[in-house]
Order: sequence, then C-alpha cells, then structure tokens
Amino acid sequence: MNRPRGWSGLYRALLRLLPGELRDEEGASMADTFDRLLEDEDEPASKRRRAVHALVALLGVIARERWQALGRRRHDSEGRTTMDRWAKDLRYAFRTLRRAPVFTVGAVALMAVGIGAVTTVFTLVDHVLLRPLPYPAPERLVTLENGSFPGPMVQRMDRVPAFDRWAAGWSTAATLTGEAEPLRVEQARVTRDFFALFGADAAIGRLLAPDDETAVDRAVLSHAFWTRALGADPEVVGRTLVVDDERITVIGVTESSFSPPAHLVGASPDLYRPVDWAAPRNAEHDYQVLQVVGRLRPGSTTADAQAGVDAVVAGLADEVPGDYRQQSGEPSEVPVTALQEVTVRGVRTGLGLLLGAVGLLLAVACTNVAHLFLARGIGRAREMSVRRALGAGTSALARQLTLEALVVGLLGGALGTLLAAGGLKAFLALAPNLLPAGAAVTLDLRILGFAAAVSLATALLFGLVPAMRSIRRDPSDGLGGASRARTEGRRLGMARSGMLVAEVALSMILLAGSALLMRSFLEVRAVDPGFVADGLWSVPLTPTDLETPEQYVRAMEEIRASLAAIPEVESAALGLALPFTRTGNSRCCWSQGRVTATGHDGEISRLSIHPVSRDYMRTLGIEVLQGSIWPAFQTPPTPRPVVVTASTARELWGRAEAAVGQFFIDAEGEQWAEVVGVVADHSHFGLDQDMGVSAFLPIEALPFPIPIGEMALRLRSDAAPADLGRTVREAIWRVAPAQPVPTVRSMNSMIDRSTAARRFDGMVFTVFGALALLLAAGGLYGTLLYTVGRRRREMGIRMALGADHRQVQTRVMAGGLIHAAVGVVVGLLGAWYAGRWLESRLWGVAPGDPATLAGAAAALLAVAALASWLPARRAALTNPVETLRAE
Repeated sequence: MNRPRGWSGLYRALLRLLPGELRDEEGASMADTFDRLLEDEDEPASKRRRAVHALVALLGVIARERWQALGRRRHDSEGRTTMDRWAKDLRYAFRTLRRAPVFTVGAVALMAVGIGAVTTVFTLVDHVLLRPLPYPAPERLVTLENGSFPGPMVQRMDRVPAFDRWAAGWSTAATLTGEAEPLRVEQARVTRDFFALFGADAAIGRLLAPDDETAVDRAVLSHAFWTRALGADPEVVGRTLVVDDERITVIGVTESSFSPPAHLVGASPDLYRPVDWAAPRNAEHDYQVLQVVGRLRPGSTTADAQAGVDAVVAGLADEVPGDYRQQSGEPSEVPVTALQEVTVRGVRTGLGLLLGAVGLLLAVACTNVAHLFLARGIGRAREMSVRRALGAGTSALARQLTLEALVVGLLGGALGTLLAAGGLKAFLALAPNLLPAGAAVTLDLRILGFAAAVSLATALLFGLVPAMRSIRRDPSDGLGGASRARTEGRRLGMARSGMLVAEVALSMILLAGSALLMRSFLEVRAVDPGFVADGLWSVPLTPTDLETPEQYVRAMEEIRASLAAIPEVESAALGLALPFTRTGNSRCCWSQGRVTATGHDGEISRLSIHPVSRDYMRTLGIEVLQGSIWPAFQTPPTPRPVVVTASTARELWGRAEAAVGQFFIDAEGEQWAEVVGVVADHSHFGLDQDMGVSAFLPIEALPFPIPIGEMALRLRSDAAPADLGRTVREAIWRVAPAQPVPTVRSMNSMIDRSTAARRFDGMVFTVFGALALLLAAGGLYGTLLYTVGRRRREMGIRMALGADHRQVQTRVMAGGLIHAAVGVVVGLLGAWYAGRWLESRLWGVAPGDPATLAGAAAALLAVAALASWLPARRAALTNPVETLRAE
C-alpha cells in the first residue's frame, strides 16, 4: 500500500517541473490519471512497470515543454527586437519623406487621384454587378421577359413545377385626396406572395399576406411615402386614405431598407395593394400589365422554368384563338431570365466603360509615380552608397525603401478614399440611370479593403521596384563625386523611355474616347426636334374615376379649355404622352400589331398610335406637309381619321403625297383608319431615337379610358412667368379639384433630360481625359527636366565646343516630341481598338472617326510640345563656364 503512494508522490514531484501554465491547467488531471492506472494493476510487478513507463513519459513531456518554452522566450525577444527595428525604420521613413516635400506631395497626390477614381467606380461596380440582389436566395430568382402579361396567364404560374414561389405586380399613377391638396402617388398592385418572395419586413403593423388577396381595400405604405406625405405618423395603422375615390385602410408600413425590383413594380411605389382579380379587366387576355418574378425550387434550373412557362403559353394559345401567338403562328416566346441579369443589363456596359477608363487613369498616374521613385532613387545613389560603405546590409536598405513606399501608398490611399467619398456623391447626383432603381451604394469595409489593397500593391509595384535600383549599384559608383558620375545606362534609359511612351499612349486612348463621346453628345444636341421647343410646357395629369372613353375626353377637354383661358397661354393641347416624356427604350402607350395598309405590300409589324387632340400639331409647332388635320367632331367616324409622319409615309407608300387617302386594315380585314394628313418628322422618344411607323389618332377615338394624359401649353412668350406653376394649378383645380398637378415642366428641360446620359458620358470621360493629358504632360516635363539636370555637364561641353543655344533647345525638345509622337501612334492603335467598346454609346460618329482622332492627337501633341519646350528652354540657358567650373 505504501508503494503506490510513493510512486504517486514521485509523479507529483516531477509534475512541478512542467511550465507553470501547463502545470496549472493539466497537473491535477494528469496525477489523477496516474493513480487510476496504478489501481487497475493487481500485481506489484505490473504496477512497477506501469509506474516507470508513466514517469519516463512524463520526463519526455517535461523536456519537450521546457524546450518549447525556451524557444518562445527567445522568439519573443527576437520579435521585440525586430519590431523595434521596424518602428525605428518607420520613423526614419517619415523623416526622410518630410525632408523631400515636393516628391512626397507629388507621389501622394498622383496616387490619390488614381486610387480615388478607381475606388469610386469600383464601389459602383461592386454594389451593382458583383453583389447579389438583397433578397432571399437571389441566385434562384428569375423573371419573365418580352413585355407584360395578362391576368389569365399570370394565374397559371402555379402550374410551373420549377417555381417554388412567384409574385406578380404592376404600378400606375393614382390620386390621393383628403390631404392638404391632391397628391399624385405611385400605386403598386401585387399578388399574395409579393412581400414573402422578397423577404420584406414591416416597420409598423404588418404586410399583405395570402389572406389579403381578396381584401383590395387594404394597403401597405412604403416607408418613404409614410415619412414624406404622412409625417411618419405612428398611428397610421388603421387610418383610412382615399385613393382614386376609393377608401382604403392602412395595415402596415414597409421597413426603410426595402426596395422592390423596379422591373416588377417600378422604381419607388408609394403604396401596395392586392391585385383585384375580381375586376373584369384582369380576366381579359388583351389587358397586359403584369410582370412576374419567381423563385426556382432547389435543384431546378432556368431551363426547367422555361419549359413550364412554354407549356402554359402553348396551352393558352390553343384555348384562346388569335392570342398568345406570333405572326408565324407559333406560340409566343416568353423568355425566363435571371432577375439579376435583367436588373443590371442596362447599366453593365456603362459601368464597364467607366471602370476601364479609371483603370487607364490609374495606370497613367502610377507611371508618373514610378518616374518619381526612379528619379528619387537615382538622386539617392550617393546616400545609399555611403550607408552600404558604413555596413548597412541590402536587407536593411530594402526594408527602409519598402517602408517609404508603403507610407506613400497608405497616405495616397487614405486621401484617395476621401476623394472617392466625394466622387461617389457626385456620381450618384449627376449620373442618370447609372444604377438600377433602389440600389444602395456606400463605402463599406469591403470597399475600404479594396482601396487599401490597391494602395499597397500600387506603392510596392510602382514605388518600391524603381527605388530598389539605388541599392543594387556598386557603392563606389555613388562615392566618386560629381566628376565620376556616370551617364545613365542604356537599360535605364530604355525603361524611362518605355514608361514615357506608355504614359502618352494611355492618355491618348482616354483622350480619344472622351472626344468621341463628347462629339456624339454634340451631334445629338444638334438634331432638330421637329417642333418649336421654346415656350412649350408640359403638364402631366392622372385623371381618375373615369369609366368610359367619353368621360375621359370630357374631363380632359374641360381641363384643356381652362388652361387655354390663361392669359399667358396661346394654345393648349392634349396628348396621351408628349414628346420626351418617355425616352430611350421606353415606349408609350398604344400599339397595333398585325396591321396592313392599302397600297403597301406586307404586314406592318408594329404601328405606334398616339392619341392627341385636334390642336396638338398647332400647339407644338409641327408642320403639316400633306392633307390636313381631322375636323372637329363629337363621335369619331368609321374608319377613324389619322395623321402619319413623313417617314412613315415614305416607308409604306414611297412618298408623302401618296399617303393621303390610304387605309390601315386591322386583323379582321376591316378598314380601321384612313390617312387624312402627313406631318413633318419629329423626335418623340429622344433626339437620337426613331419614332418608327407612327400614326396620330383623335383623342375622341380612344377605345378605352386610361388614367394618364399630358397637356401641352404654348406660351405667348418664350420666357415663362415666375408663377406659372401656381397659375396652372389654380386653372386645373377650378374644373377638377381632385386632380393632382405634381409638376409643370418646360420642353427644353425635358430635352436636356433626354440627353443627360450622353452628356454625363462625355463629361466624365472628358474629365478623365483631361487628367490623363495633364499627367502625361507632367510626366514628359519631369522626365525632360530630370534629363537636362543629369546632362548639364554634357550640354556645357557641347556649348563650349561651339553649339549654340538654339541647337541645344531643339535637341532637347525633339527628344520629348519623339517620345510623344511614338506614344500618340501607339495610343491611336489602342483607341481604334477601344472604340469598338464605345460603339454602343456613340451616335452620329464612327468609333474610328478620323477627324475626331486627329483632333485628339493634335491636342495631345500640342500639350506635349509645351511640356517639352519648358525644359528645353532651361537647357538652352545653360552657362557652359559655370557648369564646367562646378564639375
């Protein structure tokens, strides 16, 4: 009984030799385990063998742990020494950079410009193109394309096996009354799973649920509308609002961060209500207003969803003759596409071009940084030689240069990030349609990490690598004094020349791109809109509670007459959509398919119809070329009188004179409309957009009421009175007290807005091109100035031997212009290739337009000539006597 206690005592004594931390944590457990091992042995010999084996193992553990503890102490001591060394070098790096303020400020500023531009655009690219949509399982969200869809088709989405859940909706303008004055609101109609599909939460109350599908008098407000229009009323749940003369009850408010896909219900709906499936129009196959988004089941693919949708369309095509079929007779095509793709499709090209442009700008800036570090390294050759002669190793010098490059990089990155914050605000304020509606863009940790990574990589690549040359030289080269200074090696000269040519070439590409885009903008702005825009104003209207076309016409005519009675108004006219109301790819509002025309062979694929009042052409100032405008009438005759554009007349009948008296034939073979006049071509969807085959129809012939319309006002003077908006509202409210009037816009401002995207492209690329031009000029100037300084002795000898000042100046200037010319040639080749990427953004100018490229090249060479002349002039003023005496 004493032996086990003796073995245990010895084991516990040895445990005290373990390092303190390990002994405190594991000592008691190890001792208990040893005691249990001995208790399991009945024979003394077995106990002895087990005890000896455990003691030997413990001695091994003690030796290993003690050795590792000793190594850790040594490592900690060395680590502290290393950290002290790095800290000392860091302080020295700051002192060194502080003693060279011109170099430091120049390098930091150059990096800040490049990194700020890249970070700004990368922030946009990252948030829009690289990050998933802010909805649950965004990679499984798909949408139906190729237009809007009718209720009967949408209700069959339950028959698509690949859909785990789907939602449909659309939005339209509505009128909110009962507040201080009528308000125009965007009202979204959505199906039962809308909020669940997109993972929305309620800030107050609750959201629409499947049980609310038949409760069309319930509504959910957007957080922005609740705050803006209702003052963030905390008691809003249960409140009754009057929308389009309907009383609805508020059941909740969405959270502020919720933003639905603009593809589904528009950019920013003010309120959400259930789709009224009981409304007769939602059961009609030709009432197509709904958009659909679905989430795929796990394991299902887009192809599976496409097959299911195709089956639904094919079934409807068989059930409903004349609908859901193409002109060929095949069922209509309804592509199923990822929602992410549809969301970013319109902005991908623009963001890609911006990213490429700032990448070129960063390359130009970094090339200048490399010039600065290379010149500084050559200038510090003597310093480095002295330090090496005094015993400094290559690793110590490399560490010093690394810290200097990192300090410059981090300072440039920090300043660049500040510039990016301001640049991002400017981009979002100035850029039209740069981002998808609802996209939230901020400088978050991910973007800051990107900026830091670019800063460090740029500093090490373009700062450290050139600077390292100064520590690879033989120390004797730097200690020999000015008289022993050697001429730059051929390899170094070629490197400097190559960087200079590359800098000019990159600048040429940016300058050519900016010239093409600005030329395109100017070409668009030079287009005659085809009507008199000066003195023309637009008033958008949203008439409600109109059940028949006759009610619509009567209500709008009362408003038109009231506006025409304003003393400052010469005439007023009504149109379903005025020019430049919907621009780009937006089309409004009515089209007729499968139409033919007398005197024309073949079917007209799409006839755009613009319902307008009789005085529309006179008010806008559109010239009538042939025939006349239809006469005034109460009930439109059959066939309906229409007026076509000159381009439509030429396309269908060869010439304008042949159009009058022709008929449009509908799908049933009846004479649907008669052409009574031809008007001049004019812009409707944009200065750079074709109207297509178009006809203007009397507003009285509108076959259905529609809750939109726009009044065109022709003022007696081009200068509008300051109180025009108030006067227009009062005139409208005299005859339609519940009609909201959100804004009164001049036609010139609408034209400006239609060209804003091209103006933005031209402006941004011009800024980038100008910066690149200045950087290239600065690089050329700095390089020649440095070369002149290095070759002062050579120039002094030449001038002492008889060379005059003009020869020296010409020689220096020619060297700069040769580099610039080579860079321009290389840049023109790059601009020709890059022009293909710009082609979709150009209008009226070819990507390789010789005049534009020649103008950009001439501008760059002119600036290069100035940048070369200044150092050349300094070289020509060299005094050979003073130079040789200094040597």
